[in-house]
Amino acid sequence: MEPVANLCASGVIERFPGVIFGTVEAGIGWVPWALSAMDEAYLKHHMWRRPKLDRLPSEYFKTNGFATFQEDKPGLDLAREHGLTDNFMWANDYPHHEGTWPHSAEAIERTMQNLDDGERARILGLNAARVFRFEIPERYRDHADARAAANEIVSR
Repeated sequence: MEPVANLCASGVIERFPGVIFGTVEAGIGWVPWALSAMDEAYLKHHMWRRPKLDRLPSEYFKTNGFATFQEDKPGLDLAREHGLTDNFMWANDYPHHEGTWPHSAEAIERTMQNLDDGERARILGLNAARVFRFEIPERYRDHADARAAANEIVSR
């Protein structure tokens, strides 16, 4: 969490708005709490904060950060409520034993049951395509619930 807080609250992203950062293999359940805690500290300690930012620290994570996870139902349950469906990326950690493979489909159904198809599409691949600038195959661009997200990625 400390590197995320440092990036979001230090002014680095204001100086270098193209910086993309992320946490890998750290889960996502902690992210909503950490963003909320950063904003709370930034607002409550306004008289001592340096630098003065144009936006709240959480907003820098939402525009420039991502977090990966394998099975993290608590984090997924908070994703929509905290506006983080564009920041989370699913992974299965193949071939390691702690990963979900070869039962990834079951894990996705078990943990993503409260997400709609568009949110699932973003978390399962469109977010990674945007961040890493992967081309999206044509057959996935027409998915009705993910069309807007896919078109946004393709147009970048």
